[in-house]
Amino acid sequence: MTRIYLVTGAGGNLGSALVKELLSGGNKVRTLLQEGQDTIKGAENFYGDVQVLDSLRPFFAHKAEEKIIVIHAAGIISIEEKVSPLVQSVNVGGVKNIIALCKEYKAERLIYVSSVHAIYSKEKVITEVEVFDPNLVDGSYAKSKAEATKLVLESGLDVVVLHPSGILVPGIGKNNNLNQLIHDFINHQLFAICPGGYDIVDQRDVVNGIIKAVDKGRKGNCYILSGKYLTIKQLLDKVAELSGQKKITKILSTKFLLSVSAFCEFYYKLKKKKPLFTKYSIKTVSVYQEFSSQKAFKELGYKARPITQTLKRIVNAYKDHNTKYLKKKSQKLSKKGALVRV
Repeated sequence: MTRIYLVTGAGGNLGSALVKELLSGGNKVRTLLQEGQDTIKGAENFYGDVQVLDSLRPFFAHKAEEKIIVIHAAGIISIEEKVSPLVQSVNVGGVKNIIALCKEYKAERLIYVSSVHAIYSKEKVITEVEVFDPNLVDGSYAKSKAEATKLVLESGLDVVVLHPSGILVPGIGKNNNLNQLIHDFINHQLFAICPGGYDIVDQRDVVNGIIKAVDKGRKGNCYILSGKYLTIKQLLDKVAELSGQKKITKILSTKFLLSVSAFCEFYYKLKKKKPLFTKYSIKTVSVYQEFSSQKAFKELGYKARPITQTLKRIVNAYKDHNTKYLKKKSQKLSKKGALVRV
């Protein structure tokens, strides 16, 4: 039988990288994109909305001799304190629709990309858990992922759940908060940092973990796909070394940052940028959380590369991007100057 991979969220950083990796392996892949997102060459591209069940039917439809593997990577990530109803509608309502169609179209397996935020644990080193309760975790985003994880595990489908930690895109990483932090530092837009840190993983390793889970993941099991815990200072100090910039020495207190978090969110909204420092994100990084990926290592063959390799790719990508931007700006000014002289 022909196997078809159905990937939701294919227009995002993780989803698009996953699709390209699957295609490079000679697989037949379908993408679910939002209106306005670019199609991916080599894939069967569909447009739809996970919130609207009927819009997903063409994406799911297949011949009797074909079997489908659904990888649900679509979702809204938010670090804001107050999250819009859209987060709940996409992250939970979307999962309900995916579950319903997996049953209707008899999907062979559902791979759900959750988050470590869905996990509630008081252990010093956090491992996989069996109970997911939105009432136990903090923040609207975490609650939505916990509820969605609970739904897929109780669906009766052949399901494998994956929990990535903080994903770093090995490039520009548009709309990625960690990449934005590095971008702001490299472009001299960051003069102080917050204390604390987070477990960070390369997007390429998460992609490989997802693909391995298709055949090696045990039904009804969860796997943490983590990397390495770094403080914000350790992360940016390494970026400073790689980029030749001065290190940031000013670290603001958690108490102070929490007191001005509302203003920070308002400021970023005025700038039409995703906020880096919110009440939720400050609380999250202030608590030391180390995640173990030993289960994924043993059962899936998952590995996480040294984060320095990822940072080198990011620094080089931003340098190249900035060089091209300055060149274009210079060319525009030259043309403008020529017109003035004429």
